[in-house]
Amino acid sequence: MEQKKTPVYVLTGFLGSGKTTLLKEMLTAEKSAGRTPAVVLNELGEANVEKSYFNEETLIEKLNGCICCTIQTDLTDDLLDFFTYSKKKPDVMFIEGTGVADPLQVMDGLTDPRLQAFIDIKSVIGVVDAARYIEYQSMFSSSKEVREVLRSHLLHSSLLILNKVDECDVRTLEKVKKKIDKAKLLQFLL
Repeated sequence: MEQKKTPVYVLTGFLGSGKTTLLKEMLTAEKSAGRTPAVVLNELGEANVEKSYFNEETLIEKLNGCICCTIQTDLTDDLLDFFTYSKKKPDVMFIEGTGVADPLQVMDGLTDPRLQAFIDIKSVIGVVDAARYIEYQSMFSSSKEVREVLRSHLLHSSLLILNKVDECDVRTLEKVKKKIDKAKLLQFLL
């Protein structure tokens, strides 16, 4: 009999975009539906400042690096160990990368053939901070690296959530939407 695969959702978005808030809401919804979630949290530093939000969850912490590059192999190995040796498999798994994680590289780690029997990658959910998006896209206000990370979040997300719209005036919000639409359109032209 074939083993049931765990649906996996990857959350991406720049620092402060609202990924953790979204994750908490998703966990609440899953538990309300009677499902058991698991969470992978990634922090660049030695400590996870958000760990206290997830005390009741099955939690895999990835510290001291980014799961998209420096500790990508560690993520794959830890997930393989988790699914191989855990007595209770989760009904769903959420992976929250750092704010600078490249979702394409995270997906590369998740598509390792050894994980194929355990996970079913459902979606990359990108969270965009509408209130700061224009600032982050400006070559005068941010670095080339920041702009490239944001572009990668947009291009590799199967679902985009425009967050913090209540902090924008109508004109700014329309400008953000147009810039996002243009970036997504360019993806198809390349």
